[in-house]
Amino acid sequence: MNILLTGSSGFTGGRLVRQLIIDGHRVWGLDCEPPLAWMQNLEGYHHSMVDLGNIVQLRQALSQLPPITMGIHTAAKQPLHPTMELSGFIADNVLGTANLLTVAKEKQILRWVVLSSFSVYGPPQQSHPITEEHPTLPDNAYGLSKLHAEGLCHFCARHEGFHVCVLRCKSIFGVGQNLPGFVQYLVQTLECNEDVRLFNRGKLKHDPVYVDDVVTAVRLAMNHTGDSPWAVFNIGGGAPVSSLELAETIKSKLGSSGQFVLSDHGKPPLAYDAVMDLGKAKSILGYAPRSLSACLDDMLKPKRSSRP
Repeated sequence: MNILLTGSSGFTGGRLVRQLIIDGHRVWGLDCEPPLAWMQNLEGYHHSMVDLGNIVQLRQALSQLPPITMGIHTAAKQPLHPTMELSGFIADNVLGTANLLTVAKEKQILRWVVLSSFSVYGPPQQSHPITEEHPTLPDNAYGLSKLHAEGLCHFCARHEGFHVCVLRCKSIFGVGQNLPGFVQYLVQTLECNEDVRLFNRGKLKHDPVYVDDVVTAVRLAMNHTGDSPWAVFNIGGGAPVSSLELAETIKSKLGSSGQFVLSDHGKPPLAYDAVMDLGKAKSILGYAPRSLSACLDDMLKPKRSSRP
């Protein structure tokens, strides 16, 4: 297939480029950043530096493409800092998605897999685990922008002839991670043998998902054909653990001497358990994430091999 991929130079997007080429597809990547070094001269891959917020630039880039079978939308402004200004997230994640869908309709690129986020749910309003039917009441600007981007996709699926499969991912981690996250924090701190501060006495539940499992979920969603032109799936690691359990596992794998400092305080913006129900993705898509231990082994392998 000919595939259009946004965010192709990103953490997840880069992994998708590699796997889609292996699968025999041809990929046209859109990103506001240059291609990663290994992508240059990669057979079957074509890169365009495009700001999705600039619809003129986007139209120009897509006008040069051959017929595209499917689009995969991973590009998004990420919550890199505790302070999240609403206007920036709306401009990048909402307006950028609106422009993409507008030009995609003009080019008749109507089949899409879209990466979204657990953040659209906000604090749990019902018992765990959270299903796709859980109320969407985000409590930060990033989650709000992702929810509105989903809304645009849903509108296009209902009224514009699109077929959209949304994957709500939770805490993606892995080798080469360039975004902040709890797993990354634990690894960076414990490999320096420094102490780790765990809020809520380390009892908060986490369900991080390995980047390779997200890539697998996207590939499964590409083949999803249902009666409805709109589908939403939770994508997590499938093995919820407490902060303390996760920290102890990483400490053991690294052989770290770092200690844990258990705090009674919560830490905004996430001071509640974050566990999603993956039953729908497992039964309909055939999604089967690898064990957390195996994923951590993959992530930590380069760090172990570099030690004297």
